[in-house]
Amino acid sequence: MSTDDTFLKRNWPKLKQAIQFVLDQDKNGDGMTDTPMENTLDAVWEGEIGWIVGLCLAAIQAAALMAEEVGDKKFQQICMNYVRKGTENMDKYLFNGEYYIHRPDTIQGRKKLGSYNTCHIDQVYGQAWCFQVDMPRINDREKTLSALKALWKYNFAMDVGPYIKTHLGDGHMHWQAKGDGHEYKSKNEEKAYGDNTTWQLGYFHECMSGFEHQVAAHMMAEGMIDESLVMTRVIHDRYHAAKRNPFNEIECSDHYARAMASYGTFINACGFSYHGPKGQIGFAPKIGSSDFKAPFTTAMGWGPTFKSSKCKESVFAS
Repeated sequence: MSTDDTFLKRNWPKLKQAIQFVLDQDKNGDGMTDTPMENTLDAVWEGEIGWIVGLCLAAIQAAALMAEEVGDKKFQQICMNYVRKGTENMDKYLFNGEYYIHRPDTIQGRKKLGSYNTCHIDQVYGQAWCFQVDMPRINDREKTLSALKALWKYNFAMDVGPYIKTHLGDGHMHWQAKGDGHEYKSKNEEKAYGDNTTWQLGYFHECMSGFEHQVAAHMMAEGMIDESLVMTRVIHDRYHAAKRNPFNEIECSDHYARAMASYGTFINACGFSYHGPKGQIGFAPKIGSSDFKAPFTTAMGWGPTFKSSKCKESVFAS
């Protein structure tokens, strides 16, 4: 999203250090992060977690592409080798035949809170990011689609009311959906979240639109158009002006920034890609390709409506 590579070259030494830190969190060298770290659910999880492993693989793949652009071939090779190993092992060991899971630590087991063999909303978040920044896949397409379909099967509910009644007191925050919205939950299993159920367990039963928009964006990118649009619509209806402030998708607090993930659904619906230094812009619309039109933003400004009667995929060089 820059006009040239000045920003990348100036910051590359620090970016490289940051990525090296990520690489160092893989203690057993299998390409899957396994160092216990605090995550956005305010807890420290042990083991190899599809959600975090995938995000790290996406970040390291991005680093490989940045290294290529600045001519750091040695570090590029280190990153690509790591990604190849990690993607193979993630698909092999963290996919349970239907969706991606949290593999327990070999020593700690399930003593601490985690998502384990449940259908976690962010399980393929790394792959979702690959679409956002126009990178190659890190997860097998068929396995990823299976994971997204599992989310749709187990976790989506048009009426969350019955679920709330069976989980009273599970959350430390108020419910955003009161029986007129939908909810992401996890598939039932004996001690599904580990032996030590702490207060953070409440997060598994919350409505958080930032997470939901991420999944909707990913579904759009993978061709699950109807599911993506349904999710986007019901989130919109949850915050309809007749009920709440439509400009404030409350999560952990008012005007929570994570809801801006909704822009990803728009980007993926447009099939938008852009590379400022190379002077490339592209569109591969998922909706209305026969008569496509949409606004877009580039390094130097925004563009007017793009329209074509035969648009399937277009790439333009300045």
